[in-house]
Amino acid sequence: MNRQGNAKQKIKDAFLSIYSEKDLNQITIRDITNYAGVYRGTFYYYYADIFDLLEDIEKDMKATAIKELIPIIKSLLNGKVTHRDLVFIENFYTKYEQRVKLFLIKKPNLKLIDFMKASIKKTILENFSLTESSLPEEFHYITEFMVSGQISMIRMWLKENRTLDVERLHEAIKICTQEFIAYTSSL
Repeated sequence: MNRQGNAKQKIKDAFLSIYSEKDLNQITIRDITNYAGVYRGTFYYYYADIFDLLEDIEKDMKATAIKELIPIIKSLLNGKVTHRDLVFIENFYTKYEQRVKLFLIKKPNLKLIDFMKASIKKTILENFSLTESSLPEEFHYITEFMVSGQISMIRMWLKENRTLDVERLHEAIKICTQEFIAYTSSL
């Protein structure tokens, strides 16, 4: 990573550490730059303000979720989750644990959660070759329930410090998803 990229990442990491302890309206640019060990001008080189920084972090998380989690969701919908997928899930949550716990548990970010729900719903539609217009109205309610339940299971797993091994978590999600998959396949 070059020096500029390193400074930008230091700013993001500093913000996340501070945000996990303070409310957003209590965080100052000075807090972030002091923690990151960079000049205020460096912060302003990358970001207009703290909200711009938060938006950039949200954008990163969205891109990561699309790239890394959607393929696993497709495998789950097709009933083809492999041991490699389960190891990947464990590694993903280890790598991004601070961010995921912060935005799903400690300070839930509804924008990110809604983005994940919409991405999962889109994946479901694509996986089963469905279009919005062809679906019965109750499908949207059922999908919302199922997707929210999966996210809640992940939240609980993280809150409990992943004491349930990933294979058992997968089985729990699979049990909850099977009826939905059967229903969706019949449409």
